[in-house]
Amino acid sequence: MNRYGWEYTETDLWRVGEYPGISLYHVFGLLTTKRHTTLAFCEAREGNGGDAGCMHHLFMRRSTDGGRTFEENTVLVKAAENTCFGNPTPVQDTDTGRIFLFYADNTENRRTDVYVMTSDDEGVSWSDPKRVTDCFGDAQPFHLPGPGHGIYLKTDSIPGRLLMPVWHRSHGVDVPALQRGYCTSVLTSDDHGETWKNSACVGYSAYLSETRIAQVKDADGKDALELQGRNIDMPVRCHMRSTDGGMTWTEPVPMNVEKANVCDAGILSFSDGGKMKNALLVSRVSSLEKRRDMEILISLDGGAHYEMKFHLPPGDAIPGYSDLTLLEEGVAGLLHVRSDHVLFSRISLETLTNGWYSGTRRSVWL
Repeated sequence: MNRYGWEYTETDLWRVGEYPGISLYHVFGLLTTKRHTTLAFCEAREGNGGDAGCMHHLFMRRSTDGGRTFEENTVLVKAAENTCFGNPTPVQDTDTGRIFLFYADNTENRRTDVYVMTSDDEGVSWSDPKRVTDCFGDAQPFHLPGPGHGIYLKTDSIPGRLLMPVWHRSHGVDVPALQRGYCTSVLTSDDHGETWKNSACVGYSAYLSETRIAQVKDADGKDALELQGRNIDMPVRCHMRSTDGGMTWTEPVPMNVEKANVCDAGILSFSDGGKMKNALLVSRVSSLEKRRDMEILISLDGGAHYEMKFHLPPGDAIPGYSDLTLLEEGVAGLLHVRSDHVLFSRISLETLTNGWYSGTRRSVWL
């Protein structure tokens, strides 16, 4: 099936109590570059760890051996005077090798400015941030990229497009949730990140926020984009499809999965050239009421159905966020939390799918 066999390892990246003042690690992003460097990002929150009213720094750790070991922590963006920097969301242009990291400056959870910084040396050094808030116009004052990671789309019809999902809100959290005007859009660049354009906002009917994007194949084998987002009104995330590179989307509908906590979930698409030629993984918390017990849902048909699930060791997963990356052929990487420890797990696809290929279709427990 693949040459790597069974593998599941965990590496501790951050833990509460390790850095003075940090009370919560939140909102994770992952990227594995074309040169196989893995970059892990997070918010490091002080004080009560809330969305506003305390300082949020952006941390990064870097691995050059497939996520087996990581370099020391880098404070990538340091907050001051209750500044809330959030949602570090990377994407790489695989033609040029340039890495783009989007993030937001959140003012009292009412309005944001969105910035992008770049790296041309695999995350060793970064440019000064560039403000890109003007891309969104004046319709909403609140924008947050991702979370997770963007993608670089390259098909026969689109020679190369960077895509970064962004969610928006028209009103503050003092307004009832269903009246806040949640929606989502996709920032795109067709000139290797020199300029960025925003698509039309969609997902109003499902109150979509915290959206994740992946490239998949439709039932007819054609390239498509899958956009999955948080719906505050139901215990199942919703998804939409695009067949024109993210310019237009189908209406959002609930995903064909079991109910679970509706908080953020990571997604990753890939093809191994064999039975998993149109695979889609979704990492999420499985508990409906509490943010605990991480699992990975596995689809072999691009998200139309989820045939299996892989259960991670059980435990408290607060804040319940995660992200996925493909480290190398046959091995996925997962950034997640258990008991105040932010963990990076290497999981071989054989470990994920054991049982499926023997025909049992059972859940896999470690």
